Amino acid sequence: MTMKQYILTSVLATALLAIPAVVTAAPTSADPARALQDAFSRVYDDVGPAVVSIYTVQEQTMRTVYHRDPGIDRFMRQFFGLPNEGATLRSTGLGSGMIINKKGDILTNTHVVDGAKEIMVTLTDGRSYKCQLIGADRRNDVAVIRIVDMKKDDPALPTVRLGDSDKVRPGQWTIAIGNPFGIAERNNPQPTLTVGVVSAVRSLQTEGGNRDLNDMIQTDASINPGNSGGPLCDIDGAVIGINMFIVSAGIGQSAGIGFATPINRVKTILDDLRAGREVTYGYLGVMPQELDADMRQYFGLQRTGGALVSSVLPNAPAAKAGIRVGDIITQYNSVPVRN
Repeated sequence: MTMKQYILTSVLATALLAIPAVVTAAPTSADPARALQDAFSRVYDDVGPAVVSIYTVQEQTMRTVYHRDPGIDRFMRQFFGLPNEGATLRSTGLGSGMIINKKGDILTNTHVVDGAKEIMVTLTDGRSYKCQLIGADRRNDVAVIRIVDMKKDDPALPTVRLGDSDKVRPGQWTIAIGNPFGIAERNNPQPTLTVGVVSAVRSLQTEGGNRDLNDMIQTDASINPGNSGGPLCDIDGAVIGINMFIVSAGIGQSAGIGFATPINRVKTILDDLRAGREVTYGYLGVMPQELDADMRQYFGLQRTGGALVSSVLPNAPAAKAGIRVGDIITQYNSVPVRN
């Protein structure tokens, strides 16, 4: 090697050493999975402490029957002075709820606490409190119970954050937290978390129309007896619904079809429930009917949605407003009528 070649080689080596090394790490498929896993854990850590297990006691006094013939039974009571009442039966129930403020107000389902003689709640830190029923709405199956024996020096109560159920759409993550089958032990009352997606937002029919099941959030997150009244959350930990019931073909446990009452509907009645006021509803006084393909063709309708007015109650608000049998309602307050 000549002197000139040696100098050129030394210069090139020095220049190469001066270039900063750029190392690009190959992406790993596990990173998104870990991020999602961490998101689920954060929801559990944030929401879980505000989810309570509810234990109730119901009492029912059985009427003693002395003879299967009502006339003879009545005669025996009067002639022999036999009592009408028999033994008092006590039964227990369980469910879940969520603390919504520092005062100790708890949201749950009406069917969890309806008719309860005693209501006890257990927090995840082991604290137990007596509660009383403050307000209940059977139409939406929503109730508020309140802690009554909390002491001033007790630690502050954790609370949930209520979200916006109007933004819910199918495919979004859902996280249910509660106490299915009462498996959370009272001395270690950690709630159960299950994960799924929003399967649909649908309205359901009920016999007699005594429950409001419009725009219910359907999820495949595992919901079982005991989850009733617990929160259904989004991926950010905001409560989007109250777990209400499941469809399980009679087996009484999760078949991947659960329903939650949208939290925005609960917000509209929450002040009345917390104040112990009766929740009242208006009515239109019409009987609507679905529009099938034949009806659409008959009426010359091109668009989907809408409802046919099949009957109108006399002197009802709808009749006074001019709605008549045969009308087709396509919008209500600028909101399209889907069904």
